[in-house]
Amino acid sequence: MVHIERVDLSSRNVALPSDRVGMVIAQPHLSLTTEEPFKCTDEAKGQQLNVLTQTLSIARQARHGAVKTHFTIFPEYSIPGLDGIALVDNALRAAEWPPGTIVIGGTDALSKTDFAALATAERTHLDTSHNGLDRIAEDEWINCAVTWVKAVDGTVERWLQPKLFPAWLEQDVPYQGMFHGNSVFTFMGPFENGTQYRFSSLVCFDW
Repeated sequence: MVHIERVDLSSRNVALPSDRVGMVIAQPHLSLTTEEPFKCTDEAKGQQLNVLTQTLSIARQARHGAVKTHFTIFPEYSIPGLDGIALVDNALRAAEWPPGTIVIGGTDALSKTDFAALATAERTHLDTSHNGLDRIAEDEWINCAVTWVKAVDGTVERWLQPKLFPAWLEQDVPYQGMFHGNSVFTFMGPFENGTQYRFSSLVCFDW
């Protein structure tokens, strides 16, 4: 049974409009390695980082007509490792990135070492009861969804959610395997009209 971990964003004062939200969704062309663990190829990494930069720039411009981009989305495997996560971190921490916003993205394959570096970093949340580092074998890799939230006071936090179920290619494992996550974060908070929103992220086969 998959555990549901609830996160209340009302304490961060992240209120969303009740009628419509601004969204920017990237749809990059990915170049991944052909064998597990699936990662962005070395040749394509620079271009993929540029896609992140361009998408974040579009999100800041908010040309969709909303007052700001409330949700910025990067699909599964779009964020190349720790370098890609650092790029998103720096963009959200900058003064020009609006508060009260959410970024959701999927990383390429993370080693246990890289995942541990993320999980133990400041203002990073992991459901350690169900996805703790002690549950991950040394030869397993992690397909991870990351949810960033920038609170109204400017604080940036992130939540790590390993993918629950491997796709067919991810199941074809000659010498390594994808870690199976065991929980999903459900975020909740207030709409501006006083009602409450909820959202969760599910990756690929997790549906």
